[in-house]
Amino acid sequence: MEPIMSQVSSIVLWFFTWPYHWTFKYYTLFPIRHIATVAAENNRLEIIKVVHAWRISKESELQFVKVASTVAAAAVIGVFSWPSVSESLWIAQAFWYMTLLLSIWAIILSSQQHTFLESMPLLVETSSKEDIDLNLGTILYGPKSMTVDAEQPRNATAFSVNWNMVFIWQCPTMLMSYSWAIFMIALTLHVLKPLIRREPWDDSSKIAVCYIIVGGTTTLNFAWCSFWSYRSARKPWDKKPFNTPSAIIAQVQDPSGGDSVGIQKPNDEATAKENAVAAS
Repeated sequence: MEPIMSQVSSIVLWFFTWPYHWTFKYYTLFPIRHIATVAAENNRLEIIKVVHAWRISKESELQFVKVASTVAAAAVIGVFSWPSVSESLWIAQAFWYMTLLLSIWAIILSSQQHTFLESMPLLVETSSKEDIDLNLGTILYGPKSMTVDAEQPRNATAFSVNWNMVFIWQCPTMLMSYSWAIFMIALTLHVLKPLIRREPWDDSSKIAVCYIIVGGTTTLNFAWCSFWSYRSARKPWDKKPFNTPSAIIAQVQDPSGGDSVGIQKPNDEATAKENAVAAS
């Protein structure tokens, strides 16, 4: 029964996140799940590393959302200057207004979340327990957010994914992705209007046919490239959903502005062994 329910939940998840499914999984869901696993193990240094890496990647994602949403809003405003828009299908015009609305809210929400992250204490090796718990509380359900025995050890209470926070953290990307998807649907309806209304064959009909050919080809190209790009990273992510990049780990700085606070790269030991073998 569980495998069936898992498949159903995966289908439902894909249905609601299809414009940004892989982005949602690899930049929000998988990292948060991995943080929950590390937090349950109560390994302080690992918690600092994975939370810091998640924060850096999320800030980059929010910055991208702000730029992409601004471009989407500008694109819609530009479309409204076309003389032919007033003769377009009403559903196409409605979709363009929806695009404008979604992109504006994506800009507002991404800016709000980016400001919120910057107000949170940055985790370093010397961070206090309160700062660590404060960061974890923005992602997970844990001992502080569950009713537990006060004498029960902290690591005896499992951390779990807070699905409300998962939705919140992915919401800017969701709004931005849907704004672009709806924009493209509206553009398609607008260009294909002569075929949809079965108007007499003219230059507009020829443009619609060209649009179908080029649009279909580029859409298949986009789907192919996206699928295989994420597919290539599927196995390592399935085994360990969120591997902290060395470049991000190196950004965990001492508050005084010095070098990194002793967090080693994951492959330092292996590299040392390889160098010893090479030297011999």
